Amino acid sequence: MFKRNPKIFNDSVFTVKKHEDKRRLDNFLRKISELYNDTDRIYSINSVLNVLLETELVRPECISSIIDDEDYSLVLDVKIEEFRFLAQYLKTPNVSTQHGVKGESYNTVFFIAEDNNKKPLVHMYRFFKMWSSMEVSLNDFESFYYEYVEWINETISYLGFKLPEINSALHKEHQGYLKSRINQLLKHFENNEYFNSLCSSEYKAYLDNSIVTTAKKCFKESQVYGPLSAYRLFYVGCSRARRNLSVFIDRSKIEGFSSQLMKKFNEIGFEIME
Repeated sequence: MFKRNPKIFNDSVFTVKKHEDKRRLDNFLRKISELYNDTDRIYSINSVLNVLLETELVRPECISSIIDDEDYSLVLDVKIEEFRFLAQYLKTPNVSTQHGVKGESYNTVFFIAEDNNKKPLVHMYRFFKMWSSMEVSLNDFESFYYEYVEWINETISYLGFKLPEINSALHKEHQGYLKSRINQLLKHFENNEYFNSLCSSEYKAYLDNSIVTTAKKCFKESQVYGPLSAYRLFYVGCSRARRNLSVFIDRSKIEGFSSQLMKKFNEIGFEIME
């Protein structure tokens, strides 16, 4: 990103020749990241721009052209969290809300539960496993998804590659960072039911056995997006039935949580037939 935008970013700051250069750059980037992601204090866009100016990560003339332009005066006072929310949405616009999704309805609907590992990605049985053990809210699920994707993007940005691309040499170089980052992630989401149900086991597996194979399973958007898209599909499918709704499930894919899932279906009014 920095090399592709030399007119915006200060290449001298991003040039790393010695260890102290790397440490200095890391401190600058952490400072910006903490400011950008701080949810406790109210920072404005202007505050972030001033820090970018102070650290010289962005060329001064670029910052000055914004700060000194009266046309941007109102924008500069906008809270940075508003900008962050917009950025999150633009990065992942493939998730929408339930409004208006019902569409046509039918007296009888057959919903056949299947996974799909191609586009569109659907992890129906991972969703069923999660749903069988907790209450699921679309708003909460989406909020977690956006936040989790942000963690992934920040990690990839720091590493310069996606985790499925990691090899022995890269793992040796970045193992310390990965362990630290994963511990931060586990701490951040320790009370989040969605994370604990869908993601935590892969990260704990890496900490228990830090090798390339376990690293490849970390920081993957599909861990959450697959079950989320399944939830939306399940909701839409069920909402189309006016009278009769039949859900067909592959018993072999619910081993280990079949009793909890059947109980869940019973609780919402389904009659179980095997």
